[in-house]
Amino acid sequence: MLVNEVAKLLKIGPDTVRFYTRAKLINPEKNRFNGYREYRQKDVRRLKFVLTARQLGFSIDDIQRILADADKKRSPCP
Repeated sequence: MLVNEVAKLLKIGPDTVRFYTRAKLINPEKNRFNGYREYRQKDVRRLKFVLTARQLGFSIDDIQRILADADKKRSPCP
């Protein structure tokens, strides 16, 4: 899925998707032929979590820590 498709699915702007990508909260793969970022279902699920956490008042730093723990299997989050 490309950035515009993710944005449309989640009802957010493409710049929001790019912002959280640059913040390294989601890590889409790059297409080796055209360089476009390709978002997988796991990226979309993770971005949904990020958006919800932001609505609840968590900072970017807080979310980065939560996701880092989740990546190390030390948290039940995404």
